Amino acid sequence: MSNTQNQTSFKRFLQFIKPERKHFFTLAIFSLISNAMVTAMPFIMAIAIDNLLKAIKDDGLNLPMTTLKEVLFLPVLILTGIAIISAIISYFQERMMASLSEKVTLRLRKEISQKFKVLPMSFFDTH
Repeated sequence: MSNTQNQTSFKRFLQFIKPERKHFFTLAIFSLISNAMVTAMPFIMAIAIDNLLKAIKDDGLNLPMTTLKEVLFLPVLILTGIAIISAIISYFQERMMASLSEKVTLRLRKEISQKFKVLPMSFFDTH
């Protein structure tokens, strides 16, 4: 397909989804937030590992449980919070996406049905 045909198809698609534009933008924002959270999780784990290695370097391998709690409590708490928030956002994103696809599919089917209703019978005989 040529570039102009792709642009025309994209414009038609944007025109077709115009009634659900708000839902598409909300889905895009949910997706960005969810991806940012998933991307931040390894970074937070790296900070926790660095803190643990620093504590091992300072105190040796026989770390007391209180030091271990001090070093790992906050990163684990943040990771748990990010995982929960990411799961909630993912749930709403999936529900919204399913609802949106059903609405768009229903509207597309109605438009196709209306198109077939106005076609003459001779069209169906030849095609």
